[in-house]
Amino acid sequence: MNEKIIAPKSLLWWILTTGLVGLFGAVSLTYEHIHQQLFPNESLSCDFSNAISCGAVMKQDQAHIFGFANSWIGVFGFILVVGFAILQLFAKKTYSKQVWVAFVAGLGFAATFVSFLFSQSMFVIHILCPYCMVVWAGTIPLFIHVLLWARATELFDLKPKSLARAKAIFEWSWVIAIAVEVVVFAFIYVSFLDAFRALMNK
Repeated sequence: MNEKIIAPKSLLWWILTTGLVGLFGAVSLTYEHIHQQLFPNESLSCDFSNAISCGAVMKQDQAHIFGFANSWIGVFGFILVVGFAILQLFAKKTYSKQVWVAFVAGLGFAATFVSFLFSQSMFVIHILCPYCMVVWAGTIPLFIHVLLWARATELFDLKPKSLARAKAIFEWSWVIAIAVEVVVFAFIYVSFLDAFRALMNK
């Protein structure tokens, strides 16, 4: 398990790009949360209507799962993701299997957390947070592509037959990641179709 893993540059650029997307969303949410705390009577830059509003979501219990704004978790997490990619791309740093397994596990937690917040937004509070969508747009393809790569590179010590299947699936990882992203945002659009129509007619 101490073997160093040399990840392909295409994967590292994918991690960096999606990590930056997620970081932008998390930082934007954190900024807006601070603004809301300082100026509670002012609307935020991401408040477009009653149904599409970062500010309205931030007032919900789901926005403070651990007692503080969820966005701080995103800021810290995506800084680690971006740094993880940068060190390998530009400093030629390599990591062991243990580190890569921990990295994939961390992304798994992030994807699970994002999925929970997505379900809460869609089915419980019925309010869409624009900057949250940016975080989703970074997290979903990041986790899918890295997980499929990890399964195809013996990181999880799969049996030969399972490994061969994982390698075949990884050939389509870009398509799978983008397809899942499209399905998620298509579902969002359909669920908030009336809100989007009202926004366009303003």
